[in-house]
Amino acid sequence: SALRGKGVMNMGSNKPDPARDFLQSASKAHVDACTLRRKIERLTAQIERITPTYSLAPGGGSTDRDAALVTLADLSREYQRKLVKAECVEAQVSAFVATIPGEDNREVLYLRYCEGLSWPQVLHAMQADRCCYSERHMYRIHGRALAEARIKWEEIQNEDNQNNETGDS
Repeated sequence: SALRGKGVMNMGSNKPDPARDFLQSASKAHVDACTLRRKIERLTAQIERITPTYSLAPGGGSTDRDAALVTLADLSREYQRKLVKAECVEAQVSAFVATIPGEDNREVLYLRYCEGLSWPQVLHAMQADRCCYSERHMYRIHGRALAEARIKWEEIQNEDNQNNETGDS
């Protein structure tokens, strides 16, 4: 399953928390995806600037330009590949969050991990939807949401283990 992974120790905790680690992978993927999109835009602009010089240059351009164009195109493909991978992680985490019971639980997890918002931004977004949230209430919802995520994570792991045992027979 795509949700399988190893738990990494979290700061301030003595035990691994693979569900939270998985949720946090979306924040990193989101940042990576944004960075890669900007890099791809810059490379595309560079390629577009180089390409018109071919028609103006005698003989269709120099080997230096050809090499530069090939290098930029290769780099662009590599960034595209990494972008697809980051977007896949984002989609997996988003799909996982969608399975968590409770609208408030899903919202706080989505805002924090899928959107990568800071705690003040999460609070502001939640207050915009519903006016009665305090910072303390938001943190309590987050704690409940993480507990639900851990339960869901265990269910998925147990299903994967059962499927692996049945497939091995």
